[in-house]
Amino acid sequence: MNSINREKTNDNLLYPFAKNKHGELIIISEAKRSVKYFCWGCGKPMIPKMGKIRIHHFAHKPGHDITNCSLESALHNAYKTMLYNRIKANLLTDTKSELLIEWNCSQCLDTHRGNLLKKVANVEIEKNVGQYRPDLSLYRKDDTVHAVIEIIATHEIEEYTRQYYSDNKIAIVEFKPTLEDLAKIYDEILYPSSVNVCLKEDKAVYNNPENLEERANDYTSIWNDRAFSIAQKPTVIDKDTHPANQKTSPFKTLIEFLRRLLAKIVK
Repeated sequence: MNSINREKTNDNLLYPFAKNKHGELIIISEAKRSVKYFCWGCGKPMIPKMGKIRIHHFAHKPGHDITNCSLESALHNAYKTMLYNRIKANLLTDTKSELLIEWNCSQCLDTHRGNLLKKVANVEIEKNVGQYRPDLSLYRKDDTVHAVIEIIATHEIEEYTRQYYSDNKIAIVEFKPTLEDLAKIYDEILYPSSVNVCLKEDKAVYNNPENLEERANDYTSIWNDRAFSIAQKPTVIDKDTHPANQKTSPFKTLIEFLRRLLAKIVK
C-alpha cells in the first residue's frame, strides 16, 4: 500500500505501531522502553527504536524468524482485530449501540449511510462461511450469516468467492485500511471501500435484466428502514429507448425553438 513505509533497516521494516500484552494498539509515539510489545503481523516480540538519528519505529527483536511478516499483514491483523473488538463491544451493550458506515454505491452512484449492526446478533472472527473464511462474519439471531467483512491489504476478493456470497444472499463489506485508519477505528462513522448493497429505492437497472426475478426478493431492509433496492423489483430500462438517450431531429428542434419564440412575442 502507498501509505506504508517500506524502508528497511537491519532486515526489519519500520513498523510505526505494535501491540502490548493486552492486545491494544500502541503507536511509536506512545511507546515506553520498559514495556513489552508484540507484532500485529506475526506475534513476535518487538522493541521500540527511539534514537536521535533514525525515524522512531518498532522493530522485531533479534533472533526471531520474521520471514513471513510484513507491514501489510500487520496492518491487516490490527484493523481486523480492532474492528472485531469494537463490534463485539457494541453488541454487548444493553441497547446494542449502532455502528454507522458510509459508502459510495457502485450501483446507483449515490452515497449511502446505514447501521451495520441493525440486524446483527453476533460477530465471529475468521469462522468458515461455507468453504470460505472471511475476516469477520456477522450473524442474525437465527444464526444465519447477515454479512461478511473483508480487510483488504494485498489481495482482492476472488470473483468465485463474491459469487458464493451473492448466491447465498450475504452482503460483503470491504475495508482497505491505511495506517491513518487505525486511529479512526472508533470514529462515529466508518468508511468501507466497497459494499455490495444499494439502499436506494426504485433503482433503474440499465441493460442488466439477468437473474432479475431470481434476485427480486433476495434482500430486505438491511441497514436502514428502506428495503434493498433490488427487492423492489426495479424497472429495467434499455439505454436505447430511455428518453434521456433519445436523439431529437434538427427539424423538430427548430420547430420547438420557433414555437417558444412565438409564445414570448405574443406575451
